[in-house]
This record gives sequence, structure tokens and C-alpha cells, in this order.
Amino acid sequence: MFRSAEIIVVGKVRSMTFVGPIVQSYRLIKVCVTVENVLQGAASTAQPLTFYFYSLYLLGSSGDVNRLREDHRYVLFLKRESDVLRAIWDVMRSNIIVSSGKHNTLPLSDQEPLSERIAVMLLTPGEDMNPIQFSDGLLRATGFTFVPIGTWRTAKLLISLLQSSERAVRVGACEELTLNFLQNSCWDNLDVAGGADLRYGVITPQVSRGAHRDHLMETQIAEQWWAAKLSWYPTNAERLDALKLLTIDDDQLVRQRFCAYLKKKFPAEVADSGCAH
Repeated sequence: MFRSAEIIVVGKVRSMTFVGPIVQSYRLIKVCVTVENVLQGAASTAQPLTFYFYSLYLLGSSGDVNRLREDHRYVLFLKRESDVLRAIWDVMRSNIIVSSGKHNTLPLSDQEPLSERIAVMLLTPGEDMNPIQFSDGLLRATGFTFVPIGTWRTAKLLISLLQSSERAVRVGACEELTLNFLQNSCWDNLDVAGGADLRYGVITPQVSRGAHRDHLMETQIAEQWWAAKLSWYPTNAERLDALKLLTIDDDQLVRQRFCAYLKKKFPAEVADSGCAH
């Protein structure tokens, strides 16, 4: 999406209107947006922005398709055609929903890649953040953040959310840590009250005994684990992320084993790991 977009903005959908007739099961949609941030290209926050895209009409759709809802915030990827703004893709999704609230400026320096800044924004509470919507949105947010900022930085941001004053945010972060990183320990100090803030109604994401047993078996010998991951992860950065995640493992012996390995193999990375605490 980033390469295809001439204009990238963060905006809140004000209205959506069908335009013209149905053409071969598709219908044109006109979207009016209040622009909050201009991330790339020529656009203005001083006036509403209008763009168009075609969507399937009346047939129903599923999967990763273009869906927008009024009064919701998105990163929108747009292009200009004949002086009219269009979504870069019609049916396929060409937006990222922002559930973290309004951000007057994006996190990180503007010298950092835009994809990284957006990823951090998705996991950083902003103004008018709705705790329930933010918690629900974490599942979609982490699905995006793994690529631009990696699993380790994603996990660190989720861990920071465990300190939120909002219980719904703490619960959502703990669920994501358990689902994605086999982290059960966050439940120990988490007050779930009657369970109303649990996105699944019950604490279903807790790691199964089988998955936990397999995890302990494959992490018995750090050198063998690293050798096995050489073919599992395509890049050194991804392998290093996986290694750092083991330095915050729930199991103390695993943490100690992989902290020792990290200090031996990548001493410069120790400060940015669980071994530093």
C-alpha cells in the first residue's frame, strides 16, 4: 500500500454515499473524511477530503476487503485520477483502522520509516481513546505491526499497555501477549472482574499444556534452538527478535538460558532485551 499511494492521511470518516448505478455487481462509494494528519503527499487538515472506491454491492463479502464505518478513524492510502482522489485499490483493503485514538503527531522521528511510525501509533493510546475499541483493535493492530517493527518491539509495546489505567486495555494487551508470545504470567496480576472486558468472554487464550510442553522442549539447549531457527526465519532480525522474546519468557530457566546466550552471541543487544531488567 505504501508504494502505491500518492497521498496517505489519517482521517475520521464523516459520511459514505452510494454514487451512480450498480455496474456488474459493483457500486461506487463516495467517502467524506475529516483529515487529522497528512503523512504523505498534498492534502490539508483545514478542509474535508473526499475520495471514491468501488465495492461489491448486495452480494456480501468477506476477508481482507475495503470496509469503512462512519465515525471511525483510518490510515487511508489514496491516489489521484483525473483530479479525483481514489482509494489505491477498490475491493481489496486499502486502509488501516486506527483504534488507538487521535494523535496530533505520529510517534518516533520523521526520519524513521512511515510504516514503523504508523505501527507504533496503532499500539500507543492517543486522545479520545475508547478503551473497549482499543482493546478490540489490538488483534488487527498486531497483525500489521509484526512486519514493520517486528515481534520484539510489538511485545514491548503490549507489555507497556499492561500499565494502563484502563482495565479493558490491560486485558486486551494480556490476551495478545498470550496469543502471540505464549505469555501467561500477565494474568497473575490482572483483575478481570466479572470478565466483561475479556474479548472472548472467558480466558480462552491461555496457553495449552501441549503448546507449553513443546515450547519447553525446543528451548532446552540455546545453541540447538538458534541453529533450528536459521531455516525457520528468513532474516537475522527476525531470529534476533525471537531470541529476545525468550529473555522475557514466563519460565525462569528459559529466561536465564537465553539471556546467557544473548550475552555471548550478541552482547550489544543485551540492553534492549529482558536481560537488562
